Amino acid sequence: MKRLTVGALVIAALALPSIVFAGPNLPLGKYTTNVKSPARLKGIWVLNFAKGGKYTIQDNGAVVVRGHFTSTSRIYFSNETGPAACSQFGVYAWKRAGKTLKFTKISDPCVGRAAVLGHSFTATG
Repeated sequence: MKRLTVGALVIAALALPSIVFAGPNLPLGKYTTNVKSPARLKGIWVLNFAKGGKYTIQDNGAVVVRGHFTSTSRIYFSNETGPAACSQFGVYAWKRAGKTLKFTKISDPCVGRAAVLGHSFTATG
């Protein structure tokens, strides 16, 4: 249950308002990371950013968050639905180099989301 709650907090912040700003380098597609610690978040995490500012987050194959994101030079996440939902939004800087996507926390009260997004992600689709 703790893992689900923390995962929900991590993923909850990954969706945002209905207005979407598609910057020139918007990171559309699937990105995967393997979280080894903390133990409650251990597993394969997949972020899927789609056109229209929609995203999903999977934890070991199960969708735990569905939401919306807004992105320019920063990406803004807030959750709308999902078992790992966080009621507050998070703000991150992001950088994509080749197939690697990295997030740098600007502001995010959701500890679980921040822990997952602290890892480097690799484009997988």
